Amino acid sequence: MSSGASRGGPEGRRCCIHISFHITRRLLLDLIKLTILFRLCQGFYTDVSLAHKGASYYLPHRGRWIGQGEGLSYRGSAVYFLSDTHIRGGSETERFREERLVSFLCHIMGRAEALYILGDLFDFWFEYRSVIPRTGGRVLYALHHLVSSGTPVICISGNHDFWLGSYISDEMGIRIARRPLWVRHQGMRIFMAHGDEFFRDLGYLALRYALRHPLSIRLFRLIHPDLGALLAEALSQASRSISPAKFRKVREELLRTAEEKFREGADVVAFGHLHVPMLRRCGGHTLVVLGDWIRNFTYAVLEDGEVSLRRWEPSS
Repeated sequence: MSSGASRGGPEGRRCCIHISFHITRRLLLDLIKLTILFRLCQGFYTDVSLAHKGASYYLPHRGRWIGQGEGLSYRGSAVYFLSDTHIRGGSETERFREERLVSFLCHIMGRAEALYILGDLFDFWFEYRSVIPRTGGRVLYALHHLVSSGTPVICISGNHDFWLGSYISDEMGIRIARRPLWVRHQGMRIFMAHGDEFFRDLGYLALRYALRHPLSIRLFRLIHPDLGALLAEALSQASRSISPAKFRKVREELLRTAEEKFREGADVVAFGHLHVPMLRRCGGHTLVVLGDWIRNFTYAVLEDGEVSLRRWEPSS
């Protein structure tokens, strides 16, 4: 009798909970590992919903392009690319950066066939059901004005703003890409990505997957928005520090990935993430790393089938 009571009592329940916790944790870790391996083997593909007038999109898993032969006419003749603006607000320096970006967005209105933002538009972004961050309002409205004028704006989520949500897409009209893109403009086949997804460190990839998991989003929504913003700022500051050795490793991975994409048929490969602008041409192929809008204020333009890397000055 006492033995049965012991198994059904508090000690027995604690033992069952302890065993269940360890089994669940083990299964979750195995699931994360399998998912990472699956993503690495699967390759990346374009969301069909991103297709817009002025571009063709390639679906590697289907082996075909979509959006061709639509008899399109463009308001602009140039395709623009930028990345790593890291909008976060809070100081005069940040306001100056935002105003500089807004002046650029106003400048390309009527000139741009499309604008691609290759990740980290925001230093951090999270949407609660009824609350959005107060930072970046001027930039968002400038982007919305660009969309309203007829220029598609496509934003690839980066390693800082991977929680871009429905306010950005539904209210601002900005198309969100969760994966790297294959597109075609002006007869050029273009592969573009933020770039952090090609860093082959299993620890980083596991963290990357876990943070993007729907469970993580649900848990973060339980945190008060002000506390969540403080936590995000601390994590963001920690992620900004990078050793020279790690920088070289990430750079090598991007160069290796670019070579792979050239072999797969890309004429142009564009990356963000490094914060260092770079333009390389070799054998009819072009690699462009877009720099940032913290120190460099650089962007790329595809015009008449030629890619150039430029620096934005408000008077230009």
